Amino acid sequence: MTHAIRPARSADGDACREIIFGILRHYGLEPEPQGQDADLDDLEAHYDGRDSLFVVVVDDSGRIVGTGGLKRYDAGQAEIKKMYLLPEVRGQGLGRRLLDTLVGFARAVGYRRIVLESNSNLTEALQLYQRYGFVPVPPEHLSYRCDRAFALDLVAAGA
Repeated sequence: MTHAIRPARSADGDACREIIFGILRHYGLEPEPQGQDADLDDLEAHYDGRDSLFVVVVDDSGRIVGTGGLKRYDAGQAEIKKMYLLPEVRGQGLGRRLLDTLVGFARAVGYRRIVLESNSNLTEALQLYQRYGFVPVPPEHLSYRCDRAFALDLVAAGA
């Protein structure tokens, strides 16, 4: 089976919620539909494609199997948000492809740095981020379900 990455549409919100909330609960983390996960209610409004982007990974049948977002943090930084893949599609290089897509967008927009927050329970994701070049940093803020922060310096990385 092949997979494609495409910009998300607001109509994808229910499928994205199902994936993200299911994975969060699997790892003992609680979704926050009225708080930090409210962006899933209208993906196109929250990730406008000019300085922010939300994408989905779809299989041959068009079923959404993964998500990932890049949101403006400030003038020089963006933050990776809600990068999740269903368990059955992990280990196929899709996480790397998602990161390539989001980092490529960040470079095209002119961001100099990408930050992200994660949770220590998400060991596969943490390994992926570090293999990609993200380094642990002291968090500027952490959402309630995150206990780790990472950054990728796009200027130094040159990739």
